[in-house]
This record gives sequence, structure tokens and C-alpha cells, in this order.
Amino acid sequence: MMKILRERLESGFGRFSIHVFDRPWIVIAGIALFMAFLVIQLPQLTFDVTLEGQFRKDDTTYENYLKFKQQYGDDSTILVGIRSENIFSKPFLEKLRRFHNDLEKEMPYLDEITSLINVNNIRAEDDLLIVQDLMKEWPRTEEQVNRLKAIVMRYPAYQNVLISDDGFNTAIYLIPDVRTADETDGFSFDDEPPVEQAVQQSSLISRILKVLTVQDKAEHEKKVTEELTLTNEQRAVFVGKVREVAARYDAEDFSIFITGGPAILNDHLAQVERNMPRGILGSVIGILILIYLIFRRLVPVVLTLLVVMLSLLTVFGASSILNIPIRTSTLVYPPIIMAAGVCDAIHLFTIFFQQLRKGADKKQAIAHAMRHSGLAMLFTSITTMGGFLAFAYSELAGIVELGLCAAIGVMMALLLTYLLVPALLALLPISIGTKNRSLDGVTAGFWNNNIKRLCLFSVKRPGLILSITAVIAVVAVVGATRITMSFDMLSWFPDGEVVQQDTYQADAAFKGGSVLEVVVDTGRENGLFDPQVMNALQTAQEFTKSLRNEVVWVGKATSIVDTLKQINKVLNEDRAEYYSVPQDSRLIAQELLLFEMDGLEDLEDLVDSRFSQARLTLKVPSVDGAEFAPFRDNINREFSRIFVGKAEIYLTGAVDLFVQSVWGLMNSMTSSYMLAAMVITLLLLLLTGSLRTGLAGMIPNFFPVLVVLGMMGYAGIPISIFTVLLGGIALGLAVDDTVHFLHNFRRNFDRNRNVAASVAETIESTGRALLFTTMSLSIGFLAFLTADMNVLRSFGMLTGLTMVIALLSDLTIIPALMSLLYRVQEQPAVPRTIGRPQAEVS
Repeated sequence: MMKILRERLESGFGRFSIHVFDRPWIVIAGIALFMAFLVIQLPQLTFDVTLEGQFRKDDTTYENYLKFKQQYGDDSTILVGIRSENIFSKPFLEKLRRFHNDLEKEMPYLDEITSLINVNNIRAEDDLLIVQDLMKEWPRTEEQVNRLKAIVMRYPAYQNVLISDDGFNTAIYLIPDVRTADETDGFSFDDEPPVEQAVQQSSLISRILKVLTVQDKAEHEKKVTEELTLTNEQRAVFVGKVREVAARYDAEDFSIFITGGPAILNDHLAQVERNMPRGILGSVIGILILIYLIFRRLVPVVLTLLVVMLSLLTVFGASSILNIPIRTSTLVYPPIIMAAGVCDAIHLFTIFFQQLRKGADKKQAIAHAMRHSGLAMLFTSITTMGGFLAFAYSELAGIVELGLCAAIGVMMALLLTYLLVPALLALLPISIGTKNRSLDGVTAGFWNNNIKRLCLFSVKRPGLILSITAVIAVVAVVGATRITMSFDMLSWFPDGEVVQQDTYQADAAFKGGSVLEVVVDTGRENGLFDPQVMNALQTAQEFTKSLRNEVVWVGKATSIVDTLKQINKVLNEDRAEYYSVPQDSRLIAQELLLFEMDGLEDLEDLVDSRFSQARLTLKVPSVDGAEFAPFRDNINREFSRIFVGKAEIYLTGAVDLFVQSVWGLMNSMTSSYMLAAMVITLLLLLLTGSLRTGLAGMIPNFFPVLVVLGMMGYAGIPISIFTVLLGGIALGLAVDDTVHFLHNFRRNFDRNRNVAASVAETIESTGRALLFTTMSLSIGFLAFLTADMNVLRSFGMLTGLTMVIALLSDLTIIPALMSLLYRVQEQPAVPRTIGRPQAEVS
């Protein structure tokens, strides 16, 4: 039954190609109109590499971060550090004031600037609380400078924020110009219906629609996010101007280093924008050169390039229609789509030119090529799509979008191969050419004979092949257990990159250049006046001092408690024993209200207007997300214990977003890989019509991934945010060769009932196409070795290597498995003599 159905489908592909061949202009006109529609959508395409953009709109992590930004503004701050051994000298302070003023005057999109020049200082005069600039009276004498130094070095709020412990580093903080919570038109999260009421989470389509569907809540959140976050262009101008002004002041005794979220993100985006086009261009050039060498004709090169470019255009147009921005994660899909389009083209052109040399005309040749490979191409595309659509179950929107865009591109590449290639072949002049000029012609006998020998050896010695496979798998498993994880954004940069070195310097000088935010919500108005809440805040801050290991620590914890203790101290004759939390709620309320009268702007950065919630800021170093995750979980666990019964807490901020996105990626990719494997296995079962064959066909697809993981473990290459995608991409692409091999093997075995003969005939018709598609895939990914970014180089090298191992697995493991599975069904036959193939492929 399956044999009859397969034969009917293959005949249908042949007839379909003849219809296309006879009506080329109609087909081309239809494709042109569709592409014109997509081109119109391109101006709406956006670019988003922000951390929050990776999350689903209904994700709790995302919602918490958005609420934090609404209340306290953007936590993305530029830290401009200055190192000097003479900070407390009149020449340095004068230069610092000029630098501060120039930044304040020239910086676009600047909301707030803070340094020793304008930071507030709390003191008391005649029982009155006074909040004013530290340098309201400029120090003009050495005595005044020394007095200033004494104040700064003993003022707790300044330590490791504006001045380092050794007094040799000071800092200027620049906050981008974003709207505050009062200007967000009263949006409330509780007023909007949850997205899950609109769609069910159970189905694959619903999971995709859940990310992409625009509802009232998503519209509000998008609007608020845009208002609270600089665009990529604004961020580039913001960071560029900081560096421009800093360059005018940088000197040996005024050594400037610049870091912070906006600077790191801006430079990361610049690296991506510089490296991805280079890698993609290298892939395109390498693959097209290979195709030309294979066929020695420009027509396959031009048509393949056209299919790939139009497929990419489709993806970009669809992304625009579906409001999917280009992200760091979705930048992976151009090489994926290119690889899929090239594989289809090579298989089709290989059979097409073979038939031309046998004397067929163009119509007959394309019809035969479609009958031979059309069904296999369909199944390879469906299995690849199924693998990528499994990403819809990821916790991260960016990965869902990657899977969707890759699936759209793969299917479009297939449709264009079915439609555009036959239509253009009908119109373009095609010469048979001289076979010996092509790479395929020159190497035909060599490749066929050697590939066939390898496959027939596997058929004759399946036990040996599978035993070797098992040993390698065991060794690989041991290596895989040694794999570590690394999600350090700074390590993605080329070694010695300025922002990388400046960030390390800031971490050393100020005990951390990044911040982890904690929101403490009492849930009631004036809840912060409760001494128990303030005591808990103080306990939490004290607890962070014990959190330290070799790589991560809390350099400083600041909150409203520090301000309250300083107020209490200065109102009590500046006596040290009063640097404490008052244990009377009325006194807390009185002191905070006194501070509110003069220091409103400072207070808004620490608490909300209802005194119901407070912000606790933890200074931390910029470290590997994999090492920070358990540190972060420990803080969350202990803080929850400290505030139990007093307030609810949640961790947020850019650092927390990064850590959550990393672990969200890891957790969701595990389930996505399992689902992808199930989908691909099911499709192989449908293709082969055999449970045993379908399951066996998955072994050579899992094996390359396992081997590469083992190699990563032995070589000390960690799993990164890019290499974690390797398994899904490898499963999606490597299965193509498996499908073509099994499809042709089943067809041949149904005819001659002999495993060795069927394998030999499969190699004669498909072997070199498998080889050349693998070469194309490898070249496409290995082109990323030219990238400056370490993470892209590792991704390209490992994915290219996986493709090579996948081919070797198909040529050895599959024949061995087929020998064992079909030996009882075969009839004696003598396989063709190894030598010049009877049916040459070119």
C-alpha cells in the first residue's frame, strides 16, 4: 500500500513539474507579485537585541521588569570611571567639573547625571534636615579639599559607588532620558485580560500565536517599553557621545573607562551587525563557488542564489507582517535557510543534468528529476520544519520566532525549487556541456567507487560498524559529561575589546559594575514605615556581605535604609551610634517626610509615592550567567525567608533578565529537542512505512550531535547561548541526507529485494549529491570562522563539523542497520561491480 502511494506521489511530482514547465511566465508572474507584496512590508521591519525582547509578553520575568521600569525608570546606566592618584586635589576636581558639565551639556537623551560634583549630601543645622549638593560651596583651599575628602571617604552611600575604597577611582553615572511611571497614562497590569484566555496553550499553533497575537495588554506593554527604553539608534548616539566627550579628557592622571548596560549592549549589537553579514556573505560566496565547480555552469549558481535570496526575502517580509523583530537569536536563520535551499537545488540539478546527458530534453529531464527527488525533498523540508517548529514550546519569544522564521524559510525554499526552478529552466538555454570540466565529472568515478566501497563494507560487516559506533558513542558520552556552560556576554567579544577591559576595570575598582535589583513590596500604603520591614531590609543588606566567592559577590547593597540611617544620624548631632533604623514607625515616617521635602528626586529612586515598596540595589560584577544563576537563586531564597510575613519580593533588572533568559533557553531547549526528535521520527516512519526503519533512521541523526558534544567536553568548549542551538539545527538539517538515502534505498529494495544491491544503486543515484550537499552545509557554517566574535566562531566550527559527521553516519550506520533489518527479506543477488557507474550523475 505504501509502495503504491509513494509511486503515485512521485508520478504526481513529475506531472506537476511538466505543468510548471509549460506555463513559465504565469508561474514567474505569480511569484513576482507575491515578492512585491513582501517588499512593501520590509520598511516595517525592526531590529531588537534587548534582553527584555527575548521574553514572552506574559512572562512573569518580563512583567516584573516592566513594572520596575515604570516605577523607577530604566536601570540601564552608563558608568564612566576615572582613575587618578590625585582625586582630592584642586586640579583634578576642576577637570572633573568641566568633564561633568560638558557631559551634561552635550549628551543627547540624558535624563540624569550624578558624580561628586552634584551628588546630594545629607546634614542637619539647628534641628533642620538639609539636603543639598556635596560641592555647593566649591573647595578653593587645601583645607577645604581635605575636608571634602574626609566627608566623601566616610560617607557610606558614596563608597564603591562614587569613590573606590582606595580613593583612586571616582565615577560619573549617566541615566538615559526615559519617561517615569507618572507619565505612562495610568496603565495597570491588573486591568488587562491575560493572554491565555484568548488561546489555549496545548497546541503547537496556539503556542506560536500566543507570542505573536497582538492584544490590548501587549499593545500597552509595547508602548510603555518603547517609552522607557532607548532605541538602538538612540543608544548608539548616547554611547558614542559619551566616548567622544571622554576622549577629550582622557589622560594619564585622568584615565577614563566606560561600561554599563548601554555600552555593552551597543558594542554587542555593533559586533553582530559587523560579523553576521560577513559570515553570511562568506557562506554565500563559498557555496556558490562550490556549486559552480560541481556543475561548471552558471545556471545552477544563479537559480540557487535566486531561490535562497527570495526565501530570505519571504522570511523578512513575514517577520514584518507578524511583528517579529530581528534579534540576536533570529540572526541564525539566514544560514539555515540558505543551507536548506542549496540542498534541494543540488539534489534536483544532479538528476536533471544526468538526464540531459542521457539524451532527454529539458522537460523530460526536469520531470524525471522531480519524480526521483521531489517526494524526498518534500519530506526533508517537512522534517526540517518539524524540528524548528518544535521551538514553539520554548519559554523565550526569541527562540519561538527563530523556529517559526526558519520553518517559513525552509518551506519557501522548497516551493521556489518546485515552481521557480522548472519555470526558469524552461526559458533559459541549457547546454549539456563537457562532463570532464566539472568537479562532479572529474571525480565521478572516484567518489562513486569509494563511497560505494564504504557503504558495501558496512553492509557486509554490520556488527563491526555498529560496535565501533557504540564504542565512539560511549567515549562521547563520557566527554559530554565534562561539558560546562558559559553565558558570559563579555567573552563573546574579541579578546582585548575596549568595553570588555573597561568592564573588568570597573568591577575591580567599584566591586561591581552591574546591578541586580530587588523590589520589596509590602502591599500596603505606608508599609515602609513599619520598623519590622526596615529591619528586614537592613538584615537583607547585611546578609549580602557574606555572599562572596572567587567569581561573584555583592560589592554593595543600597536601599532606603541607608538614607534613613543617615538622616537619623545627622538629626542626632551626627553621632555614630544613631546610624541605625529607628524602631518607632512615627519617627520613621517623620524622618522620611522631612527628607521628601528637600530630596524628592532622590527619594523617587528608592521608594514609590505610597511608601508601599522599596528598591534594593545590589552591585555585582559582570560574570558568567551560568555561575551567577545559583548565586542569584541563593539571594532570592534567603530574601524570601527574611521578608516572610512582612513583604513580597522579586528580583529584576538587566542582570536578572540575562540570567533568566539563559536558563529559560536551557530548560526550553531540552523539551524542544525531545519534541523535534519525536516529530522527525514520526515523519521518517511515514516516509519509510516501517517502524523499525524509521527508528533506525534516527540513530545516525543523534549520533553526530552526541559525538560533537563529546568533543566539546574533551576540548573544554562550553555550551553557550549559540552552541545550545546546535542540536536543534543539526537535527533539522542532518536529517535531509538520511531522508534521501532511506527514500532511495526503499525504492530500490522494493524492486530488487537485495540490501547490497539496493545500497549500491542508492549511492549511484544519490551518493555524490549527499556528498556535495554536506560540503555546501559545512562551507556555509564554517564561513563563520571569519567572525571576530568568539561565540560565532565556535558555532560555525561545531555546526560544520556536525554536518560532516552526519554524512559519515549516513554512509556507514544506515547501511549496517539496513543489512540487519532487511537481511531476512532479501533475495540473493549479485551487486553491480564496483567501477565506473552505469548511470552517471552530474
